[in-house]
Amino acid sequence: MPVALNYLSHRERQHRMAALIIALLFAPLGWKLFGPRGEWVTIQTLRWQRDIEVERLVQVNDSSWCDEMPPGVQEIQRKVMEDPSGQRAEPSPHCRYTGLQWRTLRAVRTQGVHPEPPYWGSPVLAPLRPDEAGAERIARYKGIYEVLMVDAKERDWTCRVSLQQWQALRPGEQFRLFVDRFGVANCSTVPGPR
Repeated sequence: MPVALNYLSHRERQHRMAALIIALLFAPLGWKLFGPRGEWVTIQTLRWQRDIEVERLVQVNDSSWCDEMPPGVQEIQRKVMEDPSGQRAEPSPHCRYTGLQWRTLRAVRTQGVHPEPPYWGSPVLAPLRPDEAGAERIARYKGIYEVLMVDAKERDWTCRVSLQQWQALRPGEQFRLFVDRFGVANCSTVPGPR
C-alpha cells in the first residue's frame, strides 16, 4: 500500500510565500491605521477640586407614588392614576405630601494645583438640633483629581485619575499616552497606582 505524501507543489509554496511577504509588508500600515496610537506627552499641570455637600432640613411639598413616599411626611392628597412611564402595569395610588426633608443646599469647594496638596474645606453648619427645620448636615465628600498633558504638537488631553495616581505624578514628567485614531485618550494608560 503506497504512502500518501502531502508535499506542497512548487507553485503552492510560491503563493504562500508571496502571501506571507504581503502580510508582513502591510501589517505596519494596518497597525498605523487601525491599531491604538500612542503619543509621548508631558504633564503640564496637576489640578484638584474637593467639594463637601451640605444638606438642610426643609419643609417640602412634593408628590410620588404612595408606596414610595419618604418616611416622616404627611399625606395631603391621594388619587389613583396611570403611570406615564409605563413601569406600573395597573393604575396605582399617587400622593401629594408635605414634611421635613433633607435637601442639598450648597457645596463648600476647595481647589488648587500641584504642588499645593488637596485639602477639605471647613463648612460652617447651622447651630440647630438635627430634627429642627433649618438644621444642616454634611452629606457627601467628593474629590476630583486631573492631569493636564500636552504632546510635541501642542495637542492637549485631560484625564481624571485617583488620588493615589495624582500624588505619584509630577509636572514635567513624560510618558506614552495611548490615543485612538480619533484623538481620544485612553486615560487608563496614565501611569501610577490605581
